Amino acid sequence: MRILRVTRYSSPESRATTIVREHDITVSIEEAIKQLTAPSVGFIVSEVFEMAGAPSIEEAAFEAEKRRRLGAFDEDNQAICYYWSVMQLRLLKGDGLLGMKDPSPLSVAQLEVVLRQIAQHANYQRQTIVAIASDARIVKMRGGEILCEMTGS
Repeated sequence: MRILRVTRYSSPESRATTIVREHDITVSIEEAIKQLTAPSVGFIVSEVFEMAGAPSIEEAAFEAEKRRRLGAFDEDNQAICYYWSVMQLRLLKGDGLLGMKDPSPLSVAQLEVVLRQIAQHANYQRQTIVAIASDARIVKMRGGEILCEMTGS
């Protein structure tokens, strides 16, 4: 059975998780993801995973929390990146540049998740955001479009 986990970070230190078993919902799991992760205030992580048989909601919640803990370092860093960026954007003009000089512990894909959510935030006015991924690739968002390029090193 497919299980959906949605964790909403209302701040880097505060999160709430929703667990949904596929057979308990009236919409497809894909639609549930859309509805539960609709743009709002806060950073959101969603994950769909499989469990054998028909697990109870308690078993699904236990497995979801176990999986969240395995990815906690990355998710927490994504939330920090999101909130730090959103806070800085309040100070920038619409054509301003926000750059992160130190490499992030996040992968390109993880940074892209953060940037896509920043683009939905009211503080984002099409500024350019530049971050360095853990593999030294540069990830940019300019005008809501995400670009990735190799560094010169």
